[in-house]
Amino acid sequence: MALPTDPRLLLLDPYTAKGLEFDAVVVVNPDSIATSASGARTLYVALTRPTQILVTIDVDAPGAWRDGLESVLAQVGPDRPGGGGAVLGEEM
Repeated sequence: MALPTDPRLLLLDPYTAKGLEFDAVVVVNPDSIATSASGARTLYVALTRPTQILVTIDVDAPGAWRDGLESVLAQVGPDRPGGGGAVLGEEM
């Protein structure tokens, strides 16, 4: 299958996207990111790149990464470099 040639579409891994922002981001298989060597931090980077729209696509089963989302945010929360935002259920 050929990839689209639209210059507005970028395919990046979380390591390459670190420090960048995009209007919209699609994260495919967050569970595989969460179980990588640097798991929580890498998933945090992937989930915090969009400025407007975030879409996650779970593969095989509902994402287990969601079960630990609050703990992931706490590990790299506002008091840590690169952290920020609210934990689920909190107002900003």
